Amino acid sequence: MLLAAFDFLQMKVADILDILLLGIIIFLLFKWLRGTSAMSIFVAIVSLYLIRVIVGAFDMRLMVAIMDMILDVGVLAIIVIFQPEIRKFLIRLGNRYMNNAKGRAIIDKLTGKEKKQVTVSEEVNGLAEACRQMSDDKTGALIVIAHDTVLDDVINTGDRINASIHRRLILNLFFKNSPLHDGALIISEHKIVAARCTLPITERTDIPANYGMRHKAAIGITEETDADAIVVSEETGRISFVSGGNVTPVTNINELKLHLTMAGDDPCDLAINYGRMNASLAALIAQLERVLVIKKRDVHIDCDFAASETVILARLDLTITLGRILSIAVRYGVRGLMTFLKIKKENPVYEILFRNSLF
Repeated sequence: MLLAAFDFLQMKVADILDILLLGIIIFLLFKWLRGTSAMSIFVAIVSLYLIRVIVGAFDMRLMVAIMDMILDVGVLAIIVIFQPEIRKFLIRLGNRYMNNAKGRAIIDKLTGKEKKQVTVSEEVNGLAEACRQMSDDKTGALIVIAHDTVLDDVINTGDRINASIHRRLILNLFFKNSPLHDGALIISEHKIVAARCTLPITERTDIPANYGMRHKAAIGITEETDADAIVVSEETGRISFVSGGNVTPVTNINELKLHLTMAGDDPCDLAINYGRMNASLAALIAQLERVLVIKKRDVHIDCDFAASETVILARLDLTITLGRILSIAVRYGVRGLMTFLKIKKENPVYEILFRNSLF
């Protein structure tokens, strides 16, 4: 008798999977709507459904009939009200499949497209130099870099250019007195496709107060598509990289100054060490430029055969957040320490330089 009372608790594997899938859908739905204006509407709809359950339990026929009519019409109302959110969800779902390697390969075969080889070229360097220059001049800029998602709807809101990527062209487009400086610059397939484009603004309410409309537009376009965006703040000159709705401030080295005078009485050894030091510093600066933006650089290495000891004069003016420090330390700290120990073991001159710089 006791077991018979709990017959409704007897569950199959399919029932457990059904509950798990429902829980995942509710969690994703809450995560999707959290921080948007649609969250309050979603809460109101859930409240109406709970009211329908309550009045049904008390057998209130009139209220049940009214709530049924509201909920029946509510299905169409939900589609209309949540149209932007449904569109974003479908775009994200499609982009996730398109960004998947196997999924992308299938699409390329069906459309007859061949995978393009992307290489770092003068175009990337020109874009980086333009952003650094605008950062120094505190010129506001918003640049969108398209990937697989077609941005024709966004491009049609601006003026088509279809020009090659050059530093001076980008600087002229975002010049304050230029008629094309207001809006976003779209880059696609190694071309500046359009300028003065209007981007969708994010509806998130958890955006920091110091982010302006450029940041909100960059977040909006990267939420809806797989494009990335670069924002240069007009107030602070800070460069930010936006991808997937997440803003990552680009750390700046405002000034890097290093004057190194190497001493030695043996010209051959000093020449060899001079070459090694130049190569090592070039490799180090190249690694720094992968994670930092060096605005002003003054690096000189000299030799002095008459000096008795090596002299190092260094200055570093760095703008960086604590989180960025921890990220760089975890990512490059161990690798840098291993490289330094290896160089120190192979070349005793580095041990002397390191000791002189500390003491």
